[in-house]
Amino acid sequence: MPVSDLFVSNENMVYHTDFFHPNAKGYENMANRFIEKIDSCGLSEMSDGKLDM
Repeated sequence: MPVSDLFVSNENMVYHTDFFHPNAKGYENMANRFIEKIDSCGLSEMSDGKLDM
């Protein structure tokens, strides 16, 4: 899933000090995007609750 839009700038302080790798906040944003996609697909419902987060 696309996440490049989360890293267009470092305005939200999402890069490590090398300005290349994501920091903890950057990884958290990517994880949130993943969860949003799972929720939007109804995957949790299709799994009979086994993927509840």
